[in-house]
Amino acid sequence: MQLTITSQPFLTPDHTYVLYSGNICLVSEKPFSLGDTLFVYGVIKPSHGVWFFYPKGIELIKRRFFLSWLSDLSLFWQERIERHVSSPSLRAMIFALVLGNRMYLNYGTREEFRATGLFHLLALSGLHLAFLAAFLERLLSFVFSQRMVMPIVAILLSLYTMIVGAPPSLVRATLFVWGYVVLADRRETISFLHWVGLSALVCCVFLPPSWLGVGWSLSFLAVIGIVLFAPVLQILFQHFYPLDGIVATTLSANIVTFP
Repeated sequence: MQLTITSQPFLTPDHTYVLYSGNICLVSEKPFSLGDTLFVYGVIKPSHGVWFFYPKGIELIKRRFFLSWLSDLSLFWQERIERHVSSPSLRAMIFALVLGNRMYLNYGTREEFRATGLFHLLALSGLHLAFLAAFLERLLSFVFSQRMVMPIVAILLSLYTMIVGAPPSLVRATLFVWGYVVLADRRETISFLHWVGLSALVCCVFLPPSWLGVGWSLSFLAVIGIVLFAPVLQILFQHFYPLDGIVATTLSANIVTFP
């Protein structure tokens, strides 16, 4: 069977690698990269809507240099954390919250996040980048002028996005930040949907395998839902101030991704 890898490789505690090709999860002893085309044969087993493929043989057919470089960069940091962080619980949280790798979380921790409705925090998204941008902006404002702060923040966010393998959700959010910086004088005249479309185009051109994964679709659908429905819902929930914006944003994203 021929597969195209649509995700970055995730290191696991037993030193194997997990990769996704659409809804097929490939478990391999050897790392492969986003965009690699493979010919595989072995055993495939379904579990909770995902097909787990346990290969008996893998042949690399095609490799994309740029995407391979991003995957190698992501694995470099995963391997360094594995080697230098001795506490299993701390290591698991760093992997999940910083690199988006949930393979190190035990079953109990996963269920606690699900029960509290916070499981989405374990997926790298624009929310992570927003918190990081706010922290960097406040920190750098003590050293640099306000005019210099946001360009530096945009550069640092771009480096972080590359370090974690450039997932589409962070590519999208990073482009939004660059738009905020570069087009500061015309910010109010540009439709937010234009930036959504531009970031989707960039992902399709530079990360072509990623749009085959369901995460890509959900990421962009959620943003489009927020753009279209959040202003209306915020008016409806204005009596819940100051939580009206949070409620409107959450419901808007869920309306379009629920199906």
